Amino acid sequence: MPSFNVSNLEMARAVIEAAELEDAPVMVQTDFINFDYGGMDELSALIRTLAQKVPVPVLMHQDQPGK
Repeated sequence: MPSFNVSNLEMARAVIEAAELEDAPVMVQTDFINFDYGGMDELSALIRTLAQKVPVPVLMHQDQPGK
């Protein structure tokens, strides 16, 4: 399964839309620095909302947790 690190709405949308076009599952990652920037709840809700709109599996992953 391909995995892509995203840091904003546009990147997350592009990754998920590409997965839908390819009819393939995808892992969307972000790291703790990006969680600080956008807030963990906000970024995970954003990715979850985008993922619910497509028929392919989308897995969310927090890369390098540690703070």
